[in-house]
Amino acid sequence: MASPKHDIRLGTTIYSLTNEYHSRRYSFEALVQKVAELGIGPGLEVVGFQSFREFPNISDATAARTSLSCRKSYGGCSIS
Repeated sequence: MASPKHDIRLGTTIYSLTNEYHSRRYSFEALVQKVAELGIGPGLEVVGFQSFREFPNISDATAARTSLSCRKSYGGCSIS
């Protein structure tokens, strides 16, 4: 029996990778890249207060670094 076709793609959140992030096995940028390499989702959820120490006052440098990482790994991103 063939599997039914569907257009649902699973995603993930950086929060689910907390152990890898806080143990410093991966940087934030490396996690974004790894998730993309594994083909997880069409995107990645990043919750500000869980991912950025400086939240809610995220610096322009952090926003630029995050945006660049998303563009490299996913071809684009939306940060709000």
